[in-house]
Amino acid sequence: MLFLAVFCGFLAENQREHMIEHRREKKYMGTLLEDLIRDTSDLHNDIIFWEGKIKKTDTIKSELNKKPAERNTVLLYRCIATMGSGNSFLYHDRTVSQLKNSGSFRLIRKNNISDSLANYDSYINNTLRPVMEIFRENRRYYNQMQNRFFNSEYFYLANQPHRFDSAVASRPDIIAMRNRDEDLFFEYCNELNGIAGGFWFLNVMHRTLMRRASNLISLIKEEYHLK
Repeated sequence: MLFLAVFCGFLAENQREHMIEHRREKKYMGTLLEDLIRDTSDLHNDIIFWEGKIKKTDTIKSELNKKPAERNTVLLYRCIATMGSGNSFLYHDRTVSQLKNSGSFRLIRKNNISDSLANYDSYINNTLRPVMEIFRENRRYYNQMQNRFFNSEYFYLANQPHRFDSAVASRPDIIAMRNRDEDLFFEYCNELNGIAGGFWFLNVMHRTLMRRASNLISLIKEEYHLK
């Protein structure tokens, strides 16, 4: 009887621990769902940002391929002026960090979710972030090349149409290309093509991450009956 009482107590304690772990698991999934929803919101904005950059680089290349007298210099300058800005995906890793630091990944019983989450986290830290860092360096060099041809003093005015148009109307020479070195211009165009390719690649990567985040959201809602 003593053995049976001890055994039943062990089973009861074991069941209680399982219930506590299951509650912790579901709580983690709830906060993870919130984090992923924030990620998708940021990714949506990031994708719009990179698509805008792609369109602007296409416009710049189109204008630069024209003869100087045929270029829409105001349009060209407005697009050029935006090339110095960048964007970085803000990873909401609150729950992932807690799972890692506390050793609680084991609480996730659903292998499809734990595997997808690990792959999602790895894609951000080991693929997207290193590529973003390389791209930042490339964009820094491109901006230096750009400043050899365009007057950066007026870049801030490009987003203020009335002031910019007024300045250009009185002094159209202020946005004229400053350098006539053909070899240097060729190098600049090559850098521009590289930056355009970077914008395209980053857009693809952010779309890939969006799909992974959306799939994780669907899995978590389905497996844990969360809304």
